[in-house]
Amino acid sequence: MTIFNDQLRKAPFVRLLLPLLAGIIAGGMLSPVSRIITLSILILLVVIVFVLRKPNYRNEVWLGITLLTIIFVVGFEQANNSRFEAETLETKGYVAILDEYPAERAKTYKATIKLADTQIKILAYFPKVNGIDTLKPGTHLIFTGKPEQIVNHGNPFEFDYQTYINHRGIGHQIFFREGDYKFINQQKKSLKYSALIFRDKLIHILQTNGITGETLDVISSIALGARDELDKDTLQHFSNAGVIHVLSVSGLHVAIIFVVLDWMLRFIKRREKGLMLHTLLMLSTLWAYALISGMSPSVLRATAMFSFIVIGKNLQRSPNIYNSLAASAFILLLVQPQLIYDVGFQLSYFAVASIVWLYPVLYRQLYFSNYFIDKGWACLVVSVAAQIGTLPLTLYYFHQFPVYFWLANWAVIITSTLLLYLAFLLFIVAPLLPIAGQMIAFLLKWDTEFMLWCIQKIELLPFAVIPDIYHPFYLYLLVTAFALSLLLLYKQPKYKWLTASMTLLLIIVTTQTIQKYSALTRKEIVVFNYQQQILVAFTSGRTTTFVSDKAIFSHPQFAYTVRPYIGNRMIRTTFHQQLNKPSKNSNKTLISKNGFINFQGIRVILTDKQKNELYNHFPLPDLRIEHRKHSDEPDVNSKTGNRSNRPNTFNICFTDPSGKAQSVEFNNTSISLIFNKNNSLKNLVVPLRFE
Repeated sequence: MTIFNDQLRKAPFVRLLLPLLAGIIAGGMLSPVSRIITLSILILLVVIVFVLRKPNYRNEVWLGITLLTIIFVVGFEQANNSRFEAETLETKGYVAILDEYPAERAKTYKATIKLADTQIKILAYFPKVNGIDTLKPGTHLIFTGKPEQIVNHGNPFEFDYQTYINHRGIGHQIFFREGDYKFINQQKKSLKYSALIFRDKLIHILQTNGITGETLDVISSIALGARDELDKDTLQHFSNAGVIHVLSVSGLHVAIIFVVLDWMLRFIKRREKGLMLHTLLMLSTLWAYALISGMSPSVLRATAMFSFIVIGKNLQRSPNIYNSLAASAFILLLVQPQLIYDVGFQLSYFAVASIVWLYPVLYRQLYFSNYFIDKGWACLVVSVAAQIGTLPLTLYYFHQFPVYFWLANWAVIITSTLLLYLAFLLFIVAPLLPIAGQMIAFLLKWDTEFMLWCIQKIELLPFAVIPDIYHPFYLYLLVTAFALSLLLLYKQPKYKWLTASMTLLLIIVTTQTIQKYSALTRKEIVVFNYQQQILVAFTSGRTTTFVSDKAIFSHPQFAYTVRPYIGNRMIRTTFHQQLNKPSKNSNKTLISKNGFINFQGIRVILTDKQKNELYNHFPLPDLRIEHRKHSDEPDVNSKTGNRSNRPNTFNICFTDPSGKAQSVEFNNTSISLIFNKNNSLKNLVVPLRFE
């Protein structure tokens, strides 16, 4: 504990950050009534302790306890006050402002709009008509309609898109047809919109110098944060190689600028008042980069983080990087507590903290006398340290592990650093010296294409990706704590660290055993909310049979809707039975005839009220799943290409344990029926309460 105490004394903001984090998390998890009770109990306990102990208020311990309690309460209340709740909007005419450049999709243009004189943001989908892609941020538009609230499909373990988009301050979406909207010749001025327009001019410089296609998209994304134009294949290549982070302007990009610039300006420190000048130049450059990259939230977070590092490094007598990191996180979370749920925020801080902590340890393990080999080793160590620190988060959020991340990051750090500085040089030189700009553009294209070649080759290596890693979040926390206890045991061979390590290992093994036993004994039927069709999973143990009226495995939605269920339920064997069609991959024990299914002795019927006469055979002895189609309209509007918002409606008819027939109807959500060993219904699970 001596090591931690020493570090905490040198980093006071770490001590302040911890209760703020605890307060924000507690405030975000508890209901309004629970929050009032928790705050009341906390205040009462503090008062009781002070009254009984009659402490000396000059004692720094009690002053510290008081301060930490206040910070916890502040975080608690900030989380409550900043909680996003999308209000219901009426069908009427609205005036809105285009908040970004429209991004091209397969059949639409997508952009965020903001209602005038409000903070309400809406995802807008425009039909593909001429001129929309040229509209500038800040452009006003008038539209009629009713923006609908963004909600989840309700499928078990599916990505919580509603919470994700709500944390960005967006709660509604609207699908426009031609004639529903009109752009007017009025432009709203703001620093953000000016930054986006300036960024677009820089992209135009790239285009005029012969940079097009995938190369243009990658350069725009890495150097300027313009990621909207990247196609899915490119994103998948970077993801499989373990370098998807390089495509989003974040802590890595700002760190590259910080390190190189700090090295270039080191001579200024030796002059009189050099530290102050060095600080001002560093801060000016970092925030200038934030401006030209569009002032996205991730860039602003990273810039704020490194601004604190610059100030702490140059102006403190005994600078502490942990204190600077904690100070930046403290200020950001105090202003915007919802950042704690942002993946980019978490990854940035975990990566930087891990690099600061592990880089010196790993770097000292090998020594190279050759300068270039030594620098290559340093780059490799940086990538490995960052990957170790962010590993629990990447596994939890992305469910895959890129085996050759160390090789890909080594290649990407070098090429992306060169890309950044060549791009900035091109932006400066090209308008003044077009011929020199062409030469720089050639080097920039070559560097980017070499990066893409490296990534594609690494992706093709054997066992490049370990996919479908699904575990509960608490398991990652336990494994992380176990790894930290082993590291502390290595540094300080003491009985307490050995005890902590063995205890954590026992908890991990026990929880995994319980989870596997639950998987082996599980018996459930899950009705998925799956794009206007029937999709039902019959799960017994670690075997699942999917029954549908259409093909599912080739559908793009399968990876986002069904695969998380397979992974989290620890399914090892899957079958697929398409209704009224023979299947080579069918489960012989799941008999389907005329719509009837025999699942573990439970008689089930899948039916469509409009087309299947078996609907009239109610009540069935066990279970009827009825899919109600509202009309025979196509799912996609042929005029606009927008997907219809018609609800996916199901009616579940079953016999409860008391022998009574029950009927449950639900729209645009999934439902799960869990059975006991004797095939009686144990529980009916709806979204948000899925076990």
